[in-house]
Amino acid sequence: MEFLKIRTERSDIALSKVDFSFLNSFDVFLKTEKNVMPNTALTYHKHVKKVFNTAISLGYVSHCPYESFKPTRNETNRDFLTLQELTHIQSKKIEISRLDFIRNVFVFASYTGLSYSDIEKLSSSHIQKGSDGNDWIIIDRTKTESRCRIPLLPAAKEVLKKYENHPVARSANLLLQFIPIKR
Repeated sequence: MEFLKIRTERSDIALSKVDFSFLNSFDVFLKTEKNVMPNTALTYHKHVKKVFNTAISLGYVSHCPYESFKPTRNETNRDFLTLQELTHIQSKKIEISRLDFIRNVFVFASYTGLSYSDIEKLSSSHIQKGSDGNDWIIIDRTKTESRCRIPLLPAAKEVLKKYENHPVARSANLLLQFIPIKR
């Protein structure tokens, strides 16, 4: 809306008036005025493009201006924690229980590869003995709905053990119930 007010001095615009020039100006606005990175700008464009695709499906417009405008995407290189860095995080003494819990969930996620939403729903029924005799996490992932089998490594087991008798986790029948913190 901010871009529309600057560009058109209005709070809305007909989809039929959005063209290559408009999208290009929007892209420049995002990157210069709002200082977003190209991949963040691309996310905004994806949302706008979805509106166009829906409008086309409903017969409101006949074409999508994104057929000619292609927002750029930068390849990124993600750095990963080294085992030494992860060990340092694990061994760090944290006195505040809320922060200690957050750190422990982070460590658990690092050793399992599970997302926040998957850890949040993790229950004892997800822990099963594998044919190798070791404990495995078997869970249907929240985002992809695909079944996932993850070996339960000793460091991840330690985190679960630390909270196995926590009353909030036990009452909810979850292994790492996100414990409400009193402020």
